[in-house]
Amino acid sequence: MGLRIGMKRPVGDVTGTADPDAGSAGGDAVAAALWRDAPLGVLELDLHGRCRGVNPAWSGLTGMPADRCTGDGWMRCVHPDDRALARSAVAAAAGGGHAGPVPLRLVLRTGGTRWAELTARPAGDPPAAPAAVLAMLVDVTGRVRREAELAAIAEHSPDAVLRLDANRRIVFANAAQARLAGFPPSAHAGRTVWELGLPEDLVVVLDAALGRALRTGVGEDLEFPVPVGSDSRWLHARVVPEADGEGAVRHVLLVSRDVTERREAEDALRARDAMQSALVRGVSHEFRAPLAAISAAAGALERVPEAERRELLHAVTEETARLERLVANLLDLSRLEGGALVPRLDWCAVDDLVTGARRASGLAFGPGELVVALDAEHPLVQADQVLTERILSNLLRNAVIHGAPPVRVTSRAGDGVVELAVEDAGAGLPRELRSTAFAPFVQGEGRPGIGVGLALSRGLAEAQGGTLVATPNPGGGARFVLSLPLVPVPEVPE
Repeated sequence: MGLRIGMKRPVGDVTGTADPDAGSAGGDAVAAALWRDAPLGVLELDLHGRCRGVNPAWSGLTGMPADRCTGDGWMRCVHPDDRALARSAVAAAAGGGHAGPVPLRLVLRTGGTRWAELTARPAGDPPAAPAAVLAMLVDVTGRVRREAELAAIAEHSPDAVLRLDANRRIVFANAAQARLAGFPPSAHAGRTVWELGLPEDLVVVLDAALGRALRTGVGEDLEFPVPVGSDSRWLHARVVPEADGEGAVRHVLLVSRDVTERREAEDALRARDAMQSALVRGVSHEFRAPLAAISAAAGALERVPEAERRELLHAVTEETARLERLVANLLDLSRLEGGALVPRLDWCAVDDLVTGARRASGLAFGPGELVVALDAEHPLVQADQVLTERILSNLLRNAVIHGAPPVRVTSRAGDGVVELAVEDAGAGLPRELRSTAFAPFVQGEGRPGIGVGLALSRGLAEAQGGTLVATPNPGGGARFVLSLPLVPVPEVPE
């Protein structure tokens, strides 16, 4: 305030009549005017905390006349639960220190309460040996109410909210933050972001962002993963500087929102875009090659001798069949994903399934290039014969195109399933494809096809209640195992 308090006032004097020894007449007039017209409540106390006088703003704020504030009377307008705080602040100022602002409640004569901040400072020269204590009171009821409303909103917000002071220590945490951190809001108080159990590299980034917001008043957005139990979640955090009425940034908000689902959706969209691109590239190549062969063969039929026409016709037939398989695979994969492909289960013999798959594959195996070793005692399996033959024929073609002979087909019954294994003697699945071999449109570099066969085969197996997996092959090469549930064959009455 800059007031030179060394004044002796009669009881209840609020006019600021000055002691002639306190300074010049002009200085005393300024002090008196400030005392009289200041918008904040001012209270002059002796070193024992007894009131000597109050200004008009004090009486207007508390509703207590000046003559009732003298001595210990001023304490009657302070809420009983907050009187110890007020006395402590006055005692600190009487000892030459400064105290406050101290938040406390005022009890009004009308029965209501208001919130105020009390600041106490020594009055006199030198301050280390004060002659009195000057206490100033500022009405902060509106601010406290707004903060309470904001706190209530934050408390029920689905976003995690932290409020930190200028020392970057937490002064508020809402319920969402407590759920995220795994400990209650009260346990956040006084902590820094370094004490929330977050990874150190993340804390470095967060702490730096909070510091920048406090220094510059400019917020920023961050996105990062955080460990939650044994899982990990993605958060989008907004750092918001909070300025006071004078424009100084004394607090900063850290508002975090779980965006894991959004990130997963974005990743899925990117994967889908990549698959679509791969599909366009693969289909373009896979269609162009047989069409070019068919076109070339058809064009040559009129020019070549009769003896060579049979060979060209065979090429046309083969490439046409290749196109038909490609189209069928794409259509069936689409039907599977749309839930339109429904298997027709019937009782099938395992050896019939393998024979039908070999015929459907259109492959011509040389001596020793295909070894079929089936258990002669296999029971019947309940399966869709067409779809199961399709699975096995895809596996046979996969072994021939991507592997090396001999190709082996074996079977085993046990543990409630019948297993049909197709393995080859090639180099096996490339390392980069082991986790994605059954994903649609995933194809290794330099490998022919568009990556539909295995995805379709697994879908057809699962549609029948079975599974299709790639397992280690002790002899080298790739090994795929089709498992179909073993269902007891109903007895036929005689």
